[in-house]
Amino acid sequence: MMRLFFHTLPLFFILFFPSFLFAQKTFKSGPLFGLSATQVDGDGYGGFNKAGLIAGGFVLTELKPKLDIQFEIYYINKGSRRNPRPDKGDHDAFLLKINYIEVPVTFLYHYKKFSAELGAYIGYKIYDYMADENGELPQQNILFESTDIGGSLGIYYHFSEHWALSWRSSNSFLPIREYPSIDTHFDIYNRIFNRGWYNIVSTLCFRYTFGIKNPSENE
Repeated sequence: MMRLFFHTLPLFFILFFPSFLFAQKTFKSGPLFGLSATQVDGDGYGGFNKAGLIAGGFVLTELKPKLDIQFEIYYINKGSRRNPRPDKGDHDAFLLKINYIEVPVTFLYHYKKFSAELGAYIGYKIYDYMADENGELPQQNILFESTDIGGSLGIYYHFSEHWALSWRSSNSFLPIREYPSIDTHFDIYNRIFNRGWYNIVSTLCFRYTFGIKNPSENE
């Protein structure tokens, strides 16, 4: 039941949030692009060692002074990496690539040139790949969930009228892989629950914002 709730709620936002935006007096939109640094909690390898790209767009509108609600859609690379160190006799390698189309909904609070955000997202998997030092692992051994549902928080710095730099941290609410965690000796959460693997992501993005009038204002 809880899994059904978490899957249904983001779909509600995806279907009805854009209509809500266009019903407002004004809205703003623009592109976003940047870099992602990712890891997977539960795979046995720590550290944000997997770099990737993020690119897409956003639309936002004001709820009240200093408070906006924002809808985004973008492509993002996630996963994890463990590089071997043969000079130290360590040949253990691991590479996980998972690419998503992600749809977050966030609330933004503005203070001078800064903004703080809090929100949730749903990501739809479009590609996955996993390999170790022996090469690519068989597809039947991967079995990742088709969606990634989680929460996020972040901060923006608006360095001009149109440009902003945003940092965001996000974490899966539900496991992306129903597989026993390998991190039981590292992580207290996995030691207790041992429920699976979870995406942990940090992104740094440039955002260009331009204002567009609602066509209804001209009627």
